[in-house]
Amino acid sequence: MAEATEGGAEVFKTDYFGKEATLAQSAQFYKQMMVGVFERAYEINPTYRAELSATTRHMAEFITIDVEAGFIEYSDLQAIASGCFMRRLRVFGKDARKS
Repeated sequence: MAEATEGGAEVFKTDYFGKEATLAQSAQFYKQMMVGVFERAYEINPTYRAELSATTRHMAEFITIDVEAGFIEYSDLQAIASGCFMRRLRVFGKDARKS
C-alpha cells in the first residue's frame, strides 16, 4: 500500500521495486469489497503490529478471526459467532484428549 491504512499507526516500511511502500495493516478494505459479491467474507490470519508497548497485555503478533458480513440481522451475527466458537471448541477438545 502507498501509505498507512489506520490513522496514527506505526507501519512496516519496505522497498517495493525501488519505491517505499507499507505493508497492509488490515484486510478490512478487501473484505468490504468482497461482501458486495459474496455477502460474507471470513479471514483467519496472523497479524503483526509495529507498535512499541510497555505493557504485557499488548501483543505484537496474534491470530485473528475476522468476519465481514452485509445485510444481516442480529440473529445472523449470533449464529456466525456461536458457530465459529463451537467449531473451535470441538477441534481443541479433540486435540486436548489426544495429549
